[in-house]
Amino acid sequence: MALFLTEADVLKVLTVDEAIAVLEAVLKDQGLGRAVSLPRQQVRTERGLFHLKAGAVPGWLGFKAYTIFPGAERFHCLLFDGLTGELRAVIQADHLGRLRTGAAGALAVRYLARPDADRVAIYGSGRQAEAQLVALAATRKLREVRVFSPNPDRRADFAARMSARLGLRVIPATEPAEATAGADIIVTATSSPGPVVRGEWLRPGCHVNVIGATGRLRRELDLDAWDRADAIFVDSVDQCRLDSGDLLAATGAGVVTWEAVAELGWVVAGLHPGRRSDAEITVFRAGGLGLWDVAVAARVYQLARYRDLGREVNL
Repeated sequence: MALFLTEADVLKVLTVDEAIAVLEAVLKDQGLGRAVSLPRQQVRTERGLFHLKAGAVPGWLGFKAYTIFPGAERFHCLLFDGLTGELRAVIQADHLGRLRTGAAGALAVRYLARPDADRVAIYGSGRQAEAQLVALAATRKLREVRVFSPNPDRRADFAARMSARLGLRVIPATEPAEATAGADIIVTATSSPGPVVRGEWLRPGCHVNVIGATGRLRRELDLDAWDRADAIFVDSVDQCRLDSGDLLAATGAGVVTWEAVAELGWVVAGLHPGRRSDAEITVFRAGGLGLWDVAVAARVYQLARYRDLGREVNL
């Protein structure tokens, strides 16, 4: 018997604080080689996309499969016992995925941004931008947030909603460059095919989280931004070599070398120093890993069992 958990079940048990705690632990395991992830696999059809991410963490293994078709995106995690191989849970994973990605962004800021960084620029006004800001606010006291997205109504709505939800001053920026003015932390969470942040806008000492626009042909930073970066970190070098359009463009142009790219897990595990000075510009590029989904799914499963949530199914 396996436990089937709906999005409503996940919402009842998975908080941003839980997601951050799980991600910090699994990043350490990843850095120490105790957790493994397979690079994302993608199948494109005439109508849409199928994605598959798999991984294993201590005690658990599994995968997340999701489809992106016109008008709908569907996400499911299958969680297996790492000792017996038994299927333990099937979990609807939209909320799970957004929170674990938000948690990864928050941890990148915790480990790579200056300790006093408190002014944020965020590009994008969708659900992932919201998850990024919620997680950031849960880990750091923020002074001000500026948001830019191309649609004025959406960015104004985002600013109003997030101001009320988080008790922060969130300001809609009318131009892209306006958002980064004075920013210590910059987050890109868009689906843009081309750069939304330019290197000339980056202040010495700032940190940039590049979260959205995954795929070989998509980019959120221009080449000058990558050239100005003093230290570059990723979730997985192997995965970024396959599908990070940003880094593929930067390495192809010779402004970044793969040998200079480090993994965030190495920093969390104490194997890499991370930021070396307050003047450095640091960048974190995340594409999302299957092992992260497995780790968070395992915690959701444990919490759901404790609260007697979900429905047993015979598979």
